[in-house]
Amino acid sequence: SHIYLGFELMMALILLAIYTESSQYGGLTWSLWMATVAFLLGPFWFNPVTFEWNKLSEDYTRWIQWMTETSGNGSEQSWVSWWKEEN
Repeated sequence: SHIYLGFELMMALILLAIYTESSQYGGLTWSLWMATVAFLLGPFWFNPVTFEWNKLSEDYTRWIQWMTETSGNGSEQSWVSWWKEEN
């Protein structure tokens, strides 16, 4: 997903800022920061359903049910079943 790539790039840029000795950090990394912002915000900007309250609450409720369920007949039923299938 774009969000993972954006987060990894952001962490790399933060580490570079901490450990760099260059006095031109902003000039060297401004384009990478722009790409980071695009990766992090792009999925929300281009998906109009993201901010629809009914869809958001429905997805959250289904996710909570999936996380709290401990039994089921497959990865669709609970995270425990998913974990057992994966490992």
